[in-house]
Amino acid sequence: MITSRHHGRLAFVEVANPPVNALGLSLRTQLHLELQRASSAREVDAIVLTGAGRLFMSGADISELDQPIEPPGLLDLEAQISRLPMPVIAAMHGPVLGGGLLLALMCDYRVAHVGATFGFPEVKLGLLPTFGGTQIFPRLVGIERASDLITSGRSISAEQARACGIVDSVDANQPSAAGAAFAATGPLPKRRLLELPWPQDPGSRRAVDKMREVVSRASPLFLAPRATLDAIECGFNLPLGPALQHEGELFEQLRNSGQSKALRRLFFAERRGARGPWSALAGSKASGPINMRDGRDGSLGSGEDVAFFQPGLMARSRAVEIVRALNAPDETVADAIARAKSAGLTSFVSSGRSSAVALLDAARTEIVELERRYGAAAVGFSLRYYGIDTEMLTPVAGSITSGADSFDDDGSIPDCLRTALRKTGDQLMRQRIVADGDILDALCVAALGWPRYHADIFV
Repeated sequence: MITSRHHGRLAFVEVANPPVNALGLSLRTQLHLELQRASSAREVDAIVLTGAGRLFMSGADISELDQPIEPPGLLDLEAQISRLPMPVIAAMHGPVLGGGLLLALMCDYRVAHVGATFGFPEVKLGLLPTFGGTQIFPRLVGIERASDLITSGRSISAEQARACGIVDSVDANQPSAAGAAFAATGPLPKRRLLELPWPQDPGSRRAVDKMREVVSRASPLFLAPRATLDAIECGFNLPLGPALQHEGELFEQLRNSGQSKALRRLFFAERRGARGPWSALAGSKASGPINMRDGRDGSLGSGEDVAFFQPGLMARSRAVEIVRALNAPDETVADAIARAKSAGLTSFVSSGRSSAVALLDAARTEIVELERRYGAAAVGFSLRYYGIDTEMLTPVAGSITSGADSFDDDGSIPDCLRTALRKTGDQLMRQRIVADGDILDALCVAALGWPRYHADIFV
C-alpha cells in the first residue's frame, strides 16, 4: 500500500490503496510504520506525501464503520508527524475529502494540483469529521467557514482552498514534482495546526449560533449537522484534550445512530443499483442523447429490450432507472448502463417495469388520502418537517407547498406514507422486479425526495 523512494535529500512516500486510497486500518498501520522509519532518516530534509491513482486520499473505509475505529487513528499519525524532525508536505490531487483532507491538515505544508477539490463530506454519511476535524479546521480557516463547510459537506476548488489558507500553493505539475518544487523554496520550519489558538472573538460564537438556525430550518431532524456544531462549540468551552474526547463521543453516537446506518446503506445501494449478470461486460463507450421517459405507466414498449425512465425527481437527482425486458441480452443492458454513466447519471436496473414509477404512484395515492384526512397544509408541513421534498407531490396537490407553519403531528403522516411505500416495495421484490430493499430505499430518495437520512423504509 505504501512505496518510498529518496531523491537527493527528499523522501517521497506514495500511498496506493485502490480504488480511492481509503484510510482503512491496514493503510493507517502501514503509514504509522513508515513514519516511524522516517523519524530516523538523518539524510532527509523533507518528506513529500502523495497518493497514487486518481486522487490523494479519501476518508475512512466505509465498510469498517460498522465497528469502532481501531488504532492507529489519524490523531496518532498527527502526533507522529508533529514529532518528526523534518517537515511533511502533502502534495494533493483529485478530490481530497474527509480523512484525506484531515491527514493533509496534519502535515506541515500542503500543495494542491489545480484540479483538486477539498471538503468534509462526513455529514452525508450522518457523521462528523472525528480525530480532530472539528478542532483543527476551525483553527485554520475560522469558525464561520469551517462550520459552513463541515455541516454542508460541500467541496471547494484548489484556488478557493488557497484563498482561505487550506493549501499553501497551487501547481499544475504532477503532485510529486509540485511537492519537490515547494520543498526547494527554502528551509521549511515545522508547523502544527493544533497549536494555533482557538478563535474566541464574539463573532465566532455568533457564527455557530447562526449556523444552528440554518441547519434547523433546512433539516430539523437531521442529527449530524447539529452534533457537528456541538463539537465545534467545545473549542470555546473546553481545553483541547477534553474537546477532542467529546468530539470522539459524538462521533460514536452518530456512528451507531439509525440515520448514519441508513446513509451508509444508501451509499452502497447507489453503487450496486445497476449490478447484475451484465456487470462483467464493459458495455459500449457510445455517448449521445438518451431518450428518457417520465414513466407514466412504467412499462416497456412492444419489442423493447431496455428503456430509460426518470420519473419524479430523478432528473434533478442525476439518476436514471434502466428497465430491462426479462430476455434482454446482457450486452444490451451493459451498453445502457455505460451510456447512462457517460451522461453522469447514477443507474438503477429494474426488470419488466419501473420500480420508481410504482413507488411514485403509491406515494401520490397515499398523499391524496392523507390530504383528505388532515388537509393539504398540514400534510405539507409534516412532510417538509420530516425532510421529504414535496416537489414531487405538486401534480397531486398544488397547495402542499404552502399553508401551515406548524402542525401538532405525532409522525403519523410520514408513517402512513412509509407503510404505503413498503407495501408496494414488498410486491416489487416478490415479483423480482428489483433486487432488494436497500435499492428500493435509494429509488425513494432519487425519485420521491425521501430524506436520505431516513432512507430505512425497507430495513
